[in-house]
Order: sequence, then structure tokens, then C-alpha cells
Amino acid sequence: LRVFVKGGPDGATKNKDDACQLITPETGEVLREYVRGKMPTVPLFPKIDHRSGRMVREDCEAAGIEAVNEKGKLVLHSLRHTCGSYLLAHDALPRDVQGTMRHKDYGLTMNRYGHILEGHQRQTINKMPRFAARNVKEKTA
Repeated sequence: LRVFVKGGPDGATKNKDDACQLITPETGEVLREYVRGKMPTVPLFPKIDHRSGRMVREDCEAAGIEAVNEKGKLVLHSLRHTCGSYLLAHDALPRDVQGTMRHKDYGLTMNRYGHILEGHQRQTINKMPRFAARNVKEKTA
């Protein structure tokens, strides 16, 4: 499913370009329910501003999720970091993550939003072949 996001001077995108955002079917169902009965000219979401972080923290608190820790406070933008890191950690191709996040710069996606999650470096190194042990056995035989 796709959601169209209007750019332009009064638009919702940071770079002011129109955007088409892919979403999961489950998210589409939630959005369909959310917009049911709304007029087509009414914005889907209220303008994002300084209160958005408080909204996210209240939602986290209601869900039993830690919203403030030694790394700081969760804000709405934290969800973009979660999205990028989650997709990369679950084997999405980096170029596809860049497109999903609508970044023009690959470095931004990988260096700013592609956080290394706990335990994933070990999983990555464990994907290496065990050639060293095999070579040692062959040399001693």
C-alpha cells in the first residue's frame, strides 16, 4: 500500500518534495479506520511540533515502554532511527532502506540512522566461514 505525502511550501515533507510512502497492509487497515468519516481536506495528522515528543513519551508510558533513559528522551523523530535500524538489522538491503526513508544521501541512512543493535555484530561475524580451522587441520594432517 502507498500513502501520498504532499510537499511544497506548506507540505508535510522536510525537503518540500512530494513523496509516496509504502506501508504494510496492517498499517493501511489502521489508517483506514483512523480516517473513516474525516473530510478529504482535513490533514491526516496534526502538525508535528514540540509537543509531539510528549505525545510519544505518553504513548510509550501507556504501553510500558521506557521513554527516558541514559541515552535521552524519546521524541517523534526517534521512530525514524528505530525504522532504519530495524530494517537494516533484519537484512533489508541498504539501498532499499535509503529509499524507504526517502533519503537522498546513502551516508545519511547508514551513518545517522543505521545504529548497530546489541548482539548484531556477533551475529554478523558468525556469518563468516570457518575456513581458518579447516586450514589448520589440513596443515597438521
